[in-house]
Amino acid sequence: MFLLACRFRPGLAPHVLVTASVLFCFLAGPVSLVFLGLSIVGNFAVMGVIRRLTPGSSFRRLVTAGAVLANLAPFVAFKLAQQWGWPWSGTGSVPAALPLGLAFYTLQQITFLIDAQKSGQQQLDFPRFAAWGSFFGQLPAGPIGSWSRMAPQFARLGLGAPAATEIARGLTLVLAGIVKKTWLADPMARKVDAVLTGADLGAVTPLEAWTAAWGYMLQLYFDFSAYSDVAIGVGLCFGLILPINFDSPLKAATPGQYVMRWHISMMTFVRDRIFEPTFRIARKLPIRPTSRRYGIAWAMATLVAYLAVAAWHTAAPLPLFVGLCVALLLIGLQFLRQSARSATRPPVVRAALSRKIAGRVALLVAASVAALFLRASPGAQMEAVM
Repeated sequence: MFLLACRFRPGLAPHVLVTASVLFCFLAGPVSLVFLGLSIVGNFAVMGVIRRLTPGSSFRRLVTAGAVLANLAPFVAFKLAQQWGWPWSGTGSVPAALPLGLAFYTLQQITFLIDAQKSGQQQLDFPRFAAWGSFFGQLPAGPIGSWSRMAPQFARLGLGAPAATEIARGLTLVLAGIVKKTWLADPMARKVDAVLTGADLGAVTPLEAWTAAWGYMLQLYFDFSAYSDVAIGVGLCFGLILPINFDSPLKAATPGQYVMRWHISMMTFVRDRIFEPTFRIARKLPIRPTSRRYGIAWAMATLVAYLAVAAWHTAAPLPLFVGLCVALLLIGLQFLRQSARSATRPPVVRAALSRKIAGRVALLVAASVAALFLRASPGAQMEAVM
């Protein structure tokens, strides 16, 4: 249908995509469709109001901030309900799951509220905006397609049919994602579950415990990256280039590289919307000398960013504590690295190589232990792949 629309009625292409997304979301449940519809209609209407306000005015910034908070409110409410078991959150002791895609399209809509009001940004009519906000390919697990990146692509949606080579590449990625999910992630999940079940009975050896830790880290990677492969592949079939979400994070040499290579679209959002604003505010602190002030500002921004990432996954105390520890580890390693750079001793090749290898091993061990803590938290298990 989409290809026929591109060929004969290009204006219908966004409508076809929206219809497919509505049907896809409806299969996940009417609640998911209601939340998605309210998000799309509400944000489009709010932006119409924002554009009528004086650029740079305090009232315009206040309305924007209120709209951002309104987007976050349902997500925060569901997270707290899952953690504290509020009566409306589910039946019995089972909390209600998040509406499909809520965690991801909430962040996408925030990029819209902030970026779309800037001069020179692409504007879309409602059908194309709805196609962007509801695209079923990325709805379940991302990647997060920011407004500034995706709006120009949706403005051209349907004006030309996707090339056969792009469709072939997309189908190949979809197949690769399915294979990664069914042949790697799911079997690992069964093995890890078996070991952890044995741990509850006190019948697990240290080797099995470490196997579970490493296995769960790999399971998370294969599971989530598989969803991203499928989403990117589906996007190519419609002529859309979604952002890459993983860049071989297990090959990272430093904790910072590992974090930025894992769920890239999410960490880019955190960097642009949380880390950088916090850094700009903190660097104005009355601290001397300037280098120390900037170092403290970076540490504060890093701490806030990683706590936000932990809270985005779950409101459970244990994962939040792990996020705090990860942030403190990154801050400590960065200050140690800066101290080492200021030393005047000539580098020793063998020692540098040993430190590099030891650093990578320590990084993977820390990542596997952090993943196991995440697995141990019931609240975090629901959103682990996010």
